[in-house]
Amino acid sequence: MKNLILLVLLLNFNSVVAGVPKGIDWYQGSVDKAFKEASKQNKHLFLYWGAVWCPPCNHIKKKVFTNPLFQKEVKNFIAIYLDGDTDRAQIWGDKLKAAGYPTMLVLDPKGNELMRFPTSIDAKKYTEILKATRSRTSSITDLIDKKSPSDSEWSQLAFYSWGQNKEVKEKAGLFEKLYNRVPKRLRAERASLFLAYLSELVEESGAKRDKTSLRIEFTKLLDDKILAKRFTSDLSYSGAKYLDYLFEKVDSRVSNHAKLKSLLEDLSKDSSLTVEERLFTYAYEMNLALEDPNSLKSFQKKLLLKVSETDLQATDGYSRQDAMSTAIWMLKKSKLLKEAKSYAMGELKKSIAPYYFMSYIASVEAEEGNIDESIKWRRRAWMEAKGGSTRFQWGTSYLTNLIDNNKKKNFSKDFKVILNELLKQDDAFSGRNKKRLERLQKSLSKLKDKTFNLRVKAIVIEACGALPNGKACHQSFKDLKMF
Repeated sequence: MKNLILLVLLLNFNSVVAGVPKGIDWYQGSVDKAFKEASKQNKHLFLYWGAVWCPPCNHIKKKVFTNPLFQKEVKNFIAIYLDGDTDRAQIWGDKLKAAGYPTMLVLDPKGNELMRFPTSIDAKKYTEILKATRSRTSSITDLIDKKSPSDSEWSQLAFYSWGQNKEVKEKAGLFEKLYNRVPKRLRAERASLFLAYLSELVEESGAKRDKTSLRIEFTKLLDDKILAKRFTSDLSYSGAKYLDYLFEKVDSRVSNHAKLKSLLEDLSKDSSLTVEERLFTYAYEMNLALEDPNSLKSFQKKLLLKVSETDLQATDGYSRQDAMSTAIWMLKKSKLLKEAKSYAMGELKKSIAPYYFMSYIASVEAEEGNIDESIKWRRRAWMEAKGGSTRFQWGTSYLTNLIDNNKKKNFSKDFKVILNELLKQDDAFSGRNKKRLERLQKSLSKLKDKTFNLRVKAIVIEACGALPNGKACHQSFKDLKMF
């Protein structure tokens, strides 16, 4: 009986480690074949692009992909689970204009994008929007100019992941336009567009505008606790900036800060939110405490208690990767370096991707001035990372730290290993791999050591020369200005 229990636990653990959520009939085959199948069945595709180690990916897996309503609705689509480390995944990342993990899309059988989902919406709204895209054929940009969008189309506009869309250059104007047009009865959609617009305004420098209507809208949102709950993460992280932007008068600013603080304190105890979302409500107070040394100590004590609670509550692999990464980030940001390192060390035996937390340990060591120790942890993280693109990401992070700290002793040997691993992949010069090569090139270009740079170029030339497509490899590196 004991062996049977251990076997069940092992199987459950392995399913989490593999990263593929149960309960969804993910298409078994290449992305190309999935498009053919979608055309054959006259269905749209739902595509997820992410990584095992990525905290927001695990957030979505826990909050949305395990939800029965979502699992039922996604049966109406060809569902594709595309891990960033699978064959040609980075090539698909370029095709889908997917730079960050996770990227979640609805595509028609011809590959036209219909919807791009953010990580911030709850499972119910996510499912509603997914259902609404089932029969849509027009693009999201077509909806912008539609004279009278339906309620479901307004939801798609309001909760589209505009931050991932690099083609829209003037987002403030877009959000202003949509916010002014959205029907007032659609409270959640209106609030989403309002906060998107407000976020853009906060980043403006020197622009004068009448904020009266904006203040009224923000106050209404804070007074509506049910509605405000939908935007917990945004209010937690940016709430203080919004208030400082909107309220010039001290008394109004103080009273609204108190209102927001009270709201977030209630949400920090709301069990309907995920463990990470409850912890993240403390980001608001953290940002204020970092500006006021007198209140930092009391906040640190409060945060330590919340992190301890989070540690106990995040019991499954998805929740831990999501919540404990946030916990350690907040501890580090709040000047609790010893505690951040301690929790990161603890995750090495608990995490589904321990190498992710080794990077946190490395960053703490660097902040404490222990550069050699920091580099050791970055090297270990690379050595223990799993998957082609992931190993290259961690490997180049280690290499750039060597260069930036003028530690060249082991560079050539490890660069050769990392480069040869990369060049075995079909997507070596695509997506996130290409961006990592560009970062490495920037670090190398800052060096004024000609002998060292010649050695690096010799390694690149030798590695390309060993490939059947050596000329194409050479050209790719030339395009990156690595030689």
